[in-house]
Amino acid sequence: MPTDNTPNSSYAETRIISALEAIPHRVPCLVGPCGSGRTSILMRIVNRLGQANCQYIDAERTTSTPELFYSAILSTSPYSSPNDLRFKPSDRSTPRDTFERLLRFFTETKSSNKNPPTFVIDEILELRTFENFPGLRDSFQRFLDAVLSSPNHFVFSSRYAHRVHHLLRELPDNFELIQHSGLSPSEVIEQLKEQDVRTDSPELREIGQILHSLTDGRPSYLEPLIRQLHIAKSLSDWNILELLSSQLRPGSTIYSNCRFSYELRLHRSRGHGSLKAILAILAAEEPLTLTEVALRIGRTPGSTRDYLLWLEDVDLVSVHRKQYCFADPIMRLWVRLHMRSVPPSEADLKKEVRHYAVSRIPHLPSHLFDNDIPAQSIRPFSEQSPAKKSWELVEID
Repeated sequence: MPTDNTPNSSYAETRIISALEAIPHRVPCLVGPCGSGRTSILMRIVNRLGQANCQYIDAERTTSTPELFYSAILSTSPYSSPNDLRFKPSDRSTPRDTFERLLRFFTETKSSNKNPPTFVIDEILELRTFENFPGLRDSFQRFLDAVLSSPNHFVFSSRYAHRVHHLLRELPDNFELIQHSGLSPSEVIEQLKEQDVRTDSPELREIGQILHSLTDGRPSYLEPLIRQLHIAKSLSDWNILELLSSQLRPGSTIYSNCRFSYELRLHRSRGHGSLKAILAILAAEEPLTLTEVALRIGRTPGSTRDYLLWLEDVDLVSVHRKQYCFADPIMRLWVRLHMRSVPPSEADLKKEVRHYAVSRIPHLPSHLFDNDIPAQSIRPFSEQSPAKKSWELVEID
């Protein structure tokens, strides 16, 4: 069972508030994968600061043209802007003119109580869309420079942790990176209690730790499972592995979350077809070195290195000691099940979920298995690899 040393949501909130209150204040950047609860944390920050002192902006939903983005911000802003900053659709201004007005709004606007306003911008990297407009090739860097010189406060977030890491390496220390991967085991247990899931059971802590291990603590995976556990009140009515299997069927919540994250990240990357092939290879066997991936995909090590870098850039894969694997274990399970020519059978679904559970929790309680397949007969993912070549390879870094 995992120890409860996972940074929790409260820790991330505390870090953000501390950065805003520091003298001089810093710009906190909250990063975390799809479904890790980043937006929920940001909304709690907004409620904590107060609507009059804070404006939440979902950049992913509103970023299109500079004109429409600026108009969308002003239409919901709690701040009154000077006449010369107001935007009218009839304006004949260029995209660069509108962007300059947007920068002034972010950096010069004041709240009604004269306190520096706080702009909470979810999915900050979406603002790079403006770089495609005439005269705005340097717009994102100019936005960051303006943020650093402004007395106003900002909070950023992104699901693309690797890209933010790379970006912040080239920026001053005023930007503070806050990594959030999901809920801690104790937070999962608290959620079970809130949903009245076996609150009087001595197994509650064990259930919470099992759910955390299976989902990596990601709310988008946890919440549908906890909802189903809430419906099944008695021990005889539920089986965690059966619940996870049901959530990986087409049309279910976890299935839909995985498909969204998979397609979104591939769409934001390059080399779509080859990247899907590499993900299928890693779903069958991981971790693999660059040389091993190159052999399996039938491409040169140089092109394979590019593919793997593109996948790492959108956080679909991670690398440790020159070995590559999925960044999200549930995503890997989803790819194994559904990136094939025919949908998985019910038997395949249950078998893969059992294999996955044993790989995450080697000493999984026996009552979580159906009677027809004993736990000791199930081999972890790590033992399901194809036979190794009899000849040696020269590894390529």
